[in-house]
Amino acid sequence: MCPITLYELGTWLMTDKPLFVGVHPAYARRLDVEIQTRLVRPEVKIVYSLAALAELIKTAN
Repeated sequence: MCPITLYELGTWLMTDKPLFVGVHPAYARRLDVEIQTRLVRPEVKIVYSLAALAELIKTAN
């Protein structure tokens, strides 16, 4: 499950840098990613496919 990934996400969430979050729908820790992100940076949109993540990045700024 790679808990270090959630730690790293938390580190990035604490910055004011642009952040793009994509989660595979079947990822076992999906709810953890959603909760952690929404608590710290509710403006960050979470997407659930690689195509949606690419589109989010392309349309930023």
